[in-house]
Amino acid sequence: MLFGMQGPVGQRRWMVVDAAKHIFRSQRHKGFERLPLVQPSLHGDALRLEAEGRSPLQMSVQPEGNVLEATIWDARCLTREHTEASRWMSDYLGKHVHFVQKAGP
Repeated sequence: MLFGMQGPVGQRRWMVVDAAKHIFRSQRHKGFERLPLVQPSLHGDALRLEAEGRSPLQMSVQPEGNVLEATIWDARCLTREHTEASRWMSDYLGKHVHFVQKAGP
């Protein structure tokens, strides 16, 4: 595992934000209780998402979608969307969400 100024490289870089307000969501939020059932794993330059009853999704760790400003707790930050993962996660959760990667350090 590689370490940078903020701890393990890549840790806590990806997140789910609701599509309406671009607010970070965790399993503690109503309607997002299934998030811990998603199994993410890194394979070189690829991120893989797996969940029971869903076909796995493997994608580049480099996001290709829109830049979104998201709120994480009380802070705002820039993120970039993983378009295909957003569709996969929205289908899995049954609600429209964005799967994003925090931009910058």
